[in-house]
Amino acid sequence: MGNKQTIFTDEQLDNYQDCSFFTRKEILRLHERYYELAPNLVPMDYRKNPIVTVPMQLIINMPELKENPFKERIVESFSEDGEGNLTFNDFVDMFSVLCETAPRELKASYAFKIYDFNTDNFICKSDLENTLSRLTKSELDEEEVVLVCEKVIEEADLDGDGKLNYADFEDMISKAPDFLRYGTAVDPGRVGSLFPAGLSSNPNPHLPLAGLLYSVGKLSLCPGPTAKKGSLAMPSGGLACFPSLRPTILPV
Repeated sequence: MGNKQTIFTDEQLDNYQDCSFFTRKEILRLHERYYELAPNLVPMDYRKNPIVTVPMQLIINMPELKENPFKERIVESFSEDGEGNLTFNDFVDMFSVLCETAPRELKASYAFKIYDFNTDNFICKSDLENTLSRLTKSELDEEEVVLVCEKVIEEADLDGDGKLNYADFEDMISKAPDFLRYGTAVDPGRVGSLFPAGLSSNPNPHLPLAGLLYSVGKLSLCPGPTAKKGSLAMPSGGLACFPSLRPTILPV
């Protein structure tokens, strides 16, 4: 793949390091992964700032994302064109926000953006229904979906307009201190994800919105061993959280 030190100028590497949570070495590793996605598109020399995008379909098939039910929304949220096609800058931004060292406030702002399916700057009932559908693979019946969505709105809607703005969302997750911490619980120096990776092998996985409900003392959606799968129940204990992705983007 040639001399990695000639891919970027020193100034470019310094800029990437200043604008992300990665070292110069990690930036080069990210470029290597970006190049591997589309070697026919991605140049090995970025010193003249070429304008190149990798199609969303290639991005969402990365091991870090392909099992994630929110993969399209994640990539769209970081793409400059809004359609999920990523420049290298977009690619760095995405994994920088998802890494362990990114601040909570930054992660929260992108979590809100990803749950906002219709991109109207609110999380409304239809957004919540979309979220539940992806997390539970449509295993809830219509009545259960309505109940969970109504409870989320009831508990988190501070201004009573029937939908959640960012201030509502931020207040909601502030009552669940583990919401973001567990979502990025990965080995130091690796790239993790705030966003849910779907139901894991854990026999009693809690879902993120359910965790938020539980954190304010209400119902939790908890498909556990003692309850009908997909039924509404109180969890056995502890805050629910996102199952985290096992990252492979960077070496140990």
